[in-house]
Amino acid sequence: PHSTLPGRSVGEAFRTGVFWRLLVAFFLISVVVGGFIVNLPAMLADRGTSPAQAAQALGLMGIAIIVGRLTVGALVDRFAVRVIAPLYILLPAASCLLLAGGDAAPVAIILVGLAAGAEVDLLAYLTGHLFGMRHYARIYGWGLAAFSAGAGVGPGFAGWVHDVSGSYVDALYAFAAMIAVASALLATLRPPEAC
Repeated sequence: PHSTLPGRSVGEAFRTGVFWRLLVAFFLISVVVGGFIVNLPAMLADRGTSPAQAAQALGLMGIAIIVGRLTVGALVDRFAVRVIAPLYILLPAASCLLLAGGDAAPVAIILVGLAAGAEVDLLAYLTGHLFGMRHYARIYGWGLAAFSAGAGVGPGFAGWVHDVSGSYVDALYAFAAMIAVASALLATLRPPEAC
């Protein structure tokens, strides 16, 4: 039975700051990545990109997502997740700043794609690493709920900013700030005291 596995119960996890920082970090990550991906064709169209070029950009992102999924797994197998997660998650901040500032769309798309491939994998890994396996599925479910909520907020937020300002630039700057906060939160995560 799961009660013999090491780790925290859901209630014990709820009472830690680590749990809430994890949820806030992945909510913000998902706001940004979801908002970026859903609005990318419109962002590119605002810059004069043709629909065919936008489709190619999304194909490039798909490849980067696969690479991101594979590389983040290899990296956390070799290096401390407390170092890899915050650094990897900073990639979308660079993407947002590049796209807001000019014509570096291919690089921006690759960087956000790498992070999009890594995000849920990092959430799953960190959940087990921080809270153990005793109630892993339930604790991960809370993390995934926060992540899903972010995916629901991000696209609308970016669209709203565009409607108000006439541009995605302010949304991209806001996204970069959100990612910086998420990365800082990830850097603070350590397993709670003995489970």
